[in-house]
Amino acid sequence: MATEQVEEAWVSSVHKRLASVRRAAGHGSREDERRLLERLMYRNKNQHRRAHYWCRIRMVRRRLAKLDACDVWNALRALDESVRVFREERPKERAKIGDGRARQRVKTQMKHRQQLSALLAAAQAFIKHATAYERQAQRWMAHDVRQAALAVETLVTAANFLPFAVAILAVLARLYCIESRVLSEIRELRCSLVEQVRDMTSPSSRHQFEDLGVHVAETCREASTPLPPSPSGLRSSPISLYDVFTSGGSLSADVTVDYARSDADTAQRRLQANGSSEKSRRGSQSLGSNEIDDIFGSQAL
Repeated sequence: MATEQVEEAWVSSVHKRLASVRRAAGHGSREDERRLLERLMYRNKNQHRRAHYWCRIRMVRRRLAKLDACDVWNALRALDESVRVFREERPKERAKIGDGRARQRVKTQMKHRQQLSALLAAAQAFIKHATAYERQAQRWMAHDVRQAALAVETLVTAANFLPFAVAILAVLARLYCIESRVLSEIRELRCSLVEQVRDMTSPSSRHQFEDLGVHVAETCREASTPLPPSPSGLRSSPISLYDVFTSGGSLSADVTVDYARSDADTAQRRLQANGSSEKSRRGSQSLGSNEIDDIFGSQAL
């Protein structure tokens, strides 16, 4: 019951945030302002297209079209659809005749789990696209709109083309206000989703959300430190610490014999290796001396 209440509260908060984002995007009608800007540009293109401020206005329109085509709007619609499906098809209760329990869920647990998983996936996708959209929108507001407004302001200062300049400045200011409000709502929705998704998927509270289908299997493994692999011929059988402590600190006879044999074999191999290296060194020295004697002997002759 506590899990259901937490889920309902989370979905309700997301639904309210989505409604505020829709109101911010619809209030002022950014689409109408963009169409008005395009109409003004189309009407005054032949007269102002060679001016320096015209390039700034074109950049504002181009970047605004990119903002309208961002994936954040598709992610927002997908999140809204997931919330709507989850709220409409949430588990309902009704009395069943002939059943011992007074009330029973109609929707199965598997369907509820799938819908909640889809809602979390839509929230994560929105968080990803909202981060990219915020960067683009901030760059558009801080650079493109500002530069265009400063460029058009020179016309107002010089009292040239005042109707066109005032209309463009008004549209730019209106677009700036609408986009700043939309950006703040999207940022608030993203921050709230980040906190809520982290709380719902954190290991500390994961046991409260078994509807997600994530089951953490914690197995207690026996802590054991394996012995290092012994070289071939050094030890015939491995020795454990249990054997050492149970024998009172003294090893068994067969283990002692194995260690003695391994020590003897090791010493013999070391002697053979030293003898071969000594022979090779002496051979190289004698070879060098013979060559030197041959050279000087031939010169003396």
